[in-house]
Amino acid sequence: MKICVLFVEPMRYGLELIEDVYKKTEHEFKYIYIQDHEVSDKELKVPENSIILNGNSIEKCNRLVNELISFNPEFMIINGYVGREQESAIRYCKKNRIPYAIESDTPLRIPSNPLKAAIKKILLNKRLNNKLCYGFAGGTPQKENFIYYGISEDRCFIMPMSVSKKRFEEEVNKLPAKEELKKDNNLTDKKVFLYAGRLAEEKNVELLLKAFKKIEAKDAALLILGAGAENADLIAYVSKNQMQNVYFKGHVFFPEIVKYYKMADCFVLPSKAEPWGLVVNEAMSVGLPVILSSAVGCAKDLLKDNKNGFFFESENEEDLVKCFKSAMAADLHQMGEESKRIIEGWGMDNYLKAFNEAIEVISRR
Repeated sequence: MKICVLFVEPMRYGLELIEDVYKKTEHEFKYIYIQDHEVSDKELKVPENSIILNGNSIEKCNRLVNELISFNPEFMIINGYVGREQESAIRYCKKNRIPYAIESDTPLRIPSNPLKAAIKKILLNKRLNNKLCYGFAGGTPQKENFIYYGISEDRCFIMPMSVSKKRFEEEVNKLPAKEELKKDNNLTDKKVFLYAGRLAEEKNVELLLKAFKKIEAKDAALLILGAGAENADLIAYVSKNQMQNVYFKGHVFFPEIVKYYKMADCFVLPSKAEPWGLVVNEAMSVGLPVILSSAVGCAKDLLKDNKNGFFFESENEEDLVKCFKSAMAADLHQMGEESKRIIEGWGMDNYLKAFNEAIEVISRR
């Protein structure tokens, strides 16, 4: 089968998908990127059979259609469903009776405003509710989103959001033991909590700092990896409140980030909005328990409360404080082992199996 994949931009996750899934099938692929590297690692190299669209939105849509005409796909995978280029791809598939799948990590989020909720449902139902459209959902909340907005359950497939387990295991095995890493970073005898991500309003790192301050544990440390618009304000908050054992490490990319995962005892993601959160997959693959807010898209699938971590209501500071205190008292090593067990079901090999099964079903229809 000839399959065209429309990506937004070159990112490590997408390139691993190509290497660990698409290239391991017998299908012929063409990859189209809506834009060049914007926020991802500039060192990432796209496959040879790739096209990066240039120009304004109209020019990109025209180029996209021309590439589709030239390749003449039998099936198309479209990452997302809200951009002009995605709309153009959907229209092309509908016009030419080509089955297509929307791949998305967006969980179900119904607007609180009834009018906005009604308008959103009408618009997305028009785009998604047809027999050519399939849903490739990253997890359970993402599948719920597709079904709510018009894709029937028999046309929805979970394509498990995954990271390369092999890639992380190789780097973990190169590193010294956890306690040696802690010693090298003056964190001996401390339980180390880790955050990794952008320092942006929706990530809610200020709440993380407020909650960490309240536990007043001298035997705990908080490492913050990342940078962003709130960087200076967060550093100022720590300074103003004379917080101890909080360390800002700035941008840390793979493979260096693996050192911090191995050094840590627990990973925390306090986001107000987080479609999935692949950093959670990464942390769990290295054997970390996790503390996740209710707004983190992967929580429903990857977090078993009090088994491999703790769950708190988004933006609830006292709830997060309780999670920190529970973690301080818990056997985090045992919880980390449970994280490893859970994440075994969310690898690229699982994605490959799900992909092959979905394509077989779709090709019979």
